[in-house]
Amino acid sequence: MLTSTFPSPLKEVEEMTPFVRRLMVAAATFAVASGATVTAGADVLDSPVSLGKPTSASAATAGHDPANVVDGDRTNARQWSAPLASNGSAWWQVDLQGTFQIRSTNVRTYVDGQRHATYQVRGSLNGIDWYPIGLKNRPTVATDAGDTFGSEIAARYVRVDLYAESGDAQLTEVSVHGTPVQVPDREPVAFDCETSHPLRVAGQTQMLDCVLENRLDRTVSVTDLSATTAGLTAPLAPRISKPIDEIGLRAKEKRQVRVRLLSAGESLERGAHAVYVRSSVNGVTRLMSPTFFRIGERGDLTTYRVNRSSYKDFPVYAMDGGLSTEWGVQKAAEGLTGGLSHSWKTRCDGCGPRPVWGTPDFVRDSVRYTVDFYDSAIGRETPIDNVVVGLFSDGNLERSLKAAWLPAHFLTNTNSIQEITGIIDQANADGYSTTATTGGDGSVCQCATSWINLLRMPPEYLEFLRRHKVKSVYFTGGNGTPTMPAYQVIRRPGGSATQSEGTIELVPYLDQLDKFTTDYLDWDKSASHAIADWEVSYAASAVPGMAANAKAAGFTATLVTGDTHLQMFDIGTAATLSFMRRNASAFTDKGRRPAVRGIVLNPYHMGHPVYENWLGYVPLYYVTFGDTTEHIVDSRMLGGVARYVEHYFGKTDLTKLPVLFDTARNFGSGYTVPTMIPYLKERGFGNVWTLPYETDEVWDPGDGAQSAVEAVAERLTKETTAKAVREWNRRLSPITQGDVRELGRVVPGVSVIEY
Repeated sequence: MLTSTFPSPLKEVEEMTPFVRRLMVAAATFAVASGATVTAGADVLDSPVSLGKPTSASAATAGHDPANVVDGDRTNARQWSAPLASNGSAWWQVDLQGTFQIRSTNVRTYVDGQRHATYQVRGSLNGIDWYPIGLKNRPTVATDAGDTFGSEIAARYVRVDLYAESGDAQLTEVSVHGTPVQVPDREPVAFDCETSHPLRVAGQTQMLDCVLENRLDRTVSVTDLSATTAGLTAPLAPRISKPIDEIGLRAKEKRQVRVRLLSAGESLERGAHAVYVRSSVNGVTRLMSPTFFRIGERGDLTTYRVNRSSYKDFPVYAMDGGLSTEWGVQKAAEGLTGGLSHSWKTRCDGCGPRPVWGTPDFVRDSVRYTVDFYDSAIGRETPIDNVVVGLFSDGNLERSLKAAWLPAHFLTNTNSIQEITGIIDQANADGYSTTATTGGDGSVCQCATSWINLLRMPPEYLEFLRRHKVKSVYFTGGNGTPTMPAYQVIRRPGGSATQSEGTIELVPYLDQLDKFTTDYLDWDKSASHAIADWEVSYAASAVPGMAANAKAAGFTATLVTGDTHLQMFDIGTAATLSFMRRNASAFTDKGRRPAVRGIVLNPYHMGHPVYENWLGYVPLYYVTFGDTTEHIVDSRMLGGVARYVEHYFGKTDLTKLPVLFDTARNFGSGYTVPTMIPYLKERGFGNVWTLPYETDEVWDPGDGAQSAVEAVAERLTKETTAKAVREWNRRLSPITQGDVRELGRVVPGVSVIEY
């Protein structure tokens, strides 16, 4: 490898003879770790357009200001340095104060014969949307010559992201060379691209299909076309570039082009990769990222799944991926068919569910999967009186309404915020009006966990309602009261925090979001403000639009909402009692036994509504964090549940009823069983029994360990038959609109709003 020592100051170069200059140019051509060709000498002779321009950085060590990097001093004496953030990166950038067609960028890090750095160079027209210019992904020792990246790309901002340093991040000089260009506010040619495999596994050929649209009233020539991958999960991952044939477009013409992005034998690192399309129109060369894809393995989830099986003719539903909202889908199916369901397939013993990795089509695929699942489970045209659309339920409101549950948001996991922007932008382009709420949820994985929120009813939902002859649509979730600190991602220059289509709310306090996302530092964020709970509340932002969609399609629309998540749990308790009262003969065994025959305590994300109804037990849901045994038993059970039972069936001494304590290893049994059961007995409950709680709540008859849902299956098959349960379940009448109105009068803090 040839290297060259750059003289300083630049005046010394200007005074050299032409012969010496030519020698310098010849000696300064070399390749950096990214494979980019570097031609350093010619740019040394030009005054950098970055010289003396405004700079900024993710952080700075005292006395080592970002401005030192564009002062023309290429020695170690004047440098910028900063500690690496929790995700192992730091950035420095310069504002060129105008748009330039950049020819090359030279980066010099601290040089002492030992230190090294790995980094990428990126450009941007607006300081928000970034694209790759250069990459150094091998820890070679830094030299005086630095690394020069040829680019030929339009940019106003240039940023250096440092990922691995011998110590702190350090830059001594960055020189950007180019010429001014005029860039129109609107792209003259639009690109709509998608890959053939949103989740690409080894051996698959990855094609990129793009539709180019000429927005101008005249013919244009699109030259310098190519497609390049760049790592999002691993920003230093090797890149692959493929050329695309140049094309001419007539005025307003659309044309499709296709390129083989990855052949069957080519590979990239596991994780998400952005696709950048390079094009030159009217002498201005740009890069844009119209899509991304993921490298994974067969079996990786890109939307939740509910696996269907049977046990002695009982239908069994076993969710894989997803959390509370998707959990409601399988619980509703359990209720509609008189079956069984677990909580979710765990990713390890005692863990939460497997991640659902984000792809651009995540929202479309999740909506369509939900509709297809119900059509398969209950029949494509089976009438359903009611549908519940929501974020939050314990499974008992939809059980009491004998309703299908349609999620108002879906959970996905990513390693970068850019993936989230890609998901919601694609969803909005496809006609699914969405926002995103993103945090770090340790129950899923060490990654960003996002709820992609629907603001309007998807057309597939409306078609589902018509096809199943639905009469009423109920919306359920918290009332939107802001309680949680968050930051909104600023996605447009001058943007501010307003909840509207395409916005992303970051909730960093839940877990280490800044560590789990590789580009957390990239994005400008609004000042801290309060939003509603990311998993519970959506009434303020989403219900008005969804209710309007439902009403316009001819359905009644009603919101059932509570002030807190505990009140949302209480809705399920009261709704079950209302359901039991409406079907008193079915729950009193021809009058020989009282309707309320017991209480079941369920940690949220557990519960078996059909079995609990069959027993005649009233559910009380609780959370395994942030609540105490005393509060659950004394306040919510002996207070709230007793009050609801009295309203529907008269005064009842709950301590005379058996209590089923239903928990599992992955729902805190290890620390709740030793305290809850003794306390229940201390408070006078003489009959407390449990389902198996030392294993996970997972349906897997072949694993040799019995879970709670498997014990339920055995009990039911010993006591009755699947046919008898289906017939009993079919005869049950759902609660009515009047019964739902009554919930608002019975449960404190609950509102029922009819649109």
